[in-house]
Amino acid sequence: MYCQKCGKQIDDGSDFCKYCGSKINGEMVSRNNFVVQRQSTEHTKSKAEFISDYRAKHSERMVYTVLFIIFEIVATIVFIMNVSSYIDHHRDDNLIGMIISVFIEVIAIIFACAIKKYDSTAEQEYNKYRMINDSSNQRNSSWRCQKCGAYNDGTSLYCARCSCEKPYVITGNSNKINKSVHRADVWICPNCGRENQNYVGSCGCGEVKPK
Repeated sequence: MYCQKCGKQIDDGSDFCKYCGSKINGEMVSRNNFVVQRQSTEHTKSKAEFISDYRAKHSERMVYTVLFIIFEIVATIVFIMNVSSYIDHHRDDNLIGMIISVFIEVIAIIFACAIKKYDSTAEQEYNKYRMINDSSNQRNSSWRCQKCGAYNDGTSLYCARCSCEKPYVITGNSNKINKSVHRADVWICPNCGRENQNYVGSCGCGEVKPK
């Protein structure tokens, strides 16, 4: 359902809008009867778990590693054999063999670079996953209304049950909550305790702004 005042989507059955604090008259307001269901909290993967899953889905690294080992071994063997033979016999064929070993070593280095690029890509994907997950956890963090005790999600500015404003946390001490923050641009309803903007003439509960 959607708030009739600000138009934002709110939970079905809410008495007040969690974004603007307006009272909901009980009528179902929907857009194309589309209801978004709250996603269940998923397990947050550690870096090791994410990299392991990434490698399971992308097996290129294993192929690059095997080819790198093969070419590195071949290049080493060919180079050692030709260097030893050249020292003993000084044949031109051995020089060609050493050049071939260098060429094979270059191929091995190419696969080593591919492995490094793969690891870098996996690291970037993990960072994206962590950013998205941290953002989701921040949005879904709940707070408890000091007036009625109802729990509200982290994006709610007002309690969905009683319209009480989200409490302010005092910087430097997370255990203390400022219960008496008053701003010049709002007025407190003497009937329900809700904060209203100064330009609002009456509270959502029907109480007229005091003079």
